[in-house]
Amino acid sequence: MSLLTVRSITAGYGVQDVLFDVSIEVDHGNVIAVIGPNGAGKTTLLRAIVGIIRPKTGYILFKDRSLVGMEPEHVVRMGLGWVPQEENIFPSMTVAENLEMGAYILREDIHERLDEVYAMFPALGQRMRQMAGSLSGGQRQMLAVARGLMPRPDLLLLDEPTAGLAPNLVRMMLGKIKEVTDQLKRAVLLVTQTIDALKLCQRGYLLSAGEIKYTDSTDQLLGNQEVRHLYFGGGATSLG
Repeated sequence: MSLLTVRSITAGYGVQDVLFDVSIEVDHGNVIAVIGPNGAGKTTLLRAIVGIIRPKTGYILFKDRSLVGMEPEHVVRMGLGWVPQEENIFPSMTVAENLEMGAYILREDIHERLDEVYAMFPALGQRMRQMAGSLSGGQRQMLAVARGLMPRPDLLLLDEPTAGLAPNLVRMMLGKIKEVTDQLKRAVLLVTQTIDALKLCQRGYLLSAGEIKYTDSTDQLLGNQEVRHLYFGGGATSLG
């Protein structure tokens, strides 16, 4: 049984559909990529999964329970975390306060959770009393991911976690994502436009104009010359 099953969903905003008959699956402990050009519907797919928008057709199962119609707070309580690309931290709060907000659904002592994320992101531990708004771009992304991990989700949705980062910070962030699955044994659904991020994944889905155009193992997807030519510019490292 897959951890997450999205089957034949059509979704959008008002009368404007953005996704058309989209199906994906995420298994326990896997890193799965959704790639595609800007405007393909990748973020809309994540929003549909977490309950921000409701699909018009199809169904979404997480741990064999339907998410369709469920409020985002209840989705989080089920063990599904989401880190959006933008507005993913509280800039007027400290690092520690941001992490505490990430654990708001818990009714237990969170010091062990804090220790876990500080061990994974030592730079945050050194800045726990610093205002989040004063962090660098890379540190903000670290904080956003760390906050998403505070409830120990079974599946973490990451929307473009390396967007706008310098190459050395991209490598750092991808290394941290690998730690999430290798050490914490969490599954990750990763929206990305970079080949380096895709290489971390077991499987990829190529979304274009709201439809899944290709789905295959990472090796097969990267080896597909049509995919590389149309969406990676031949040998480029980004979908642009």
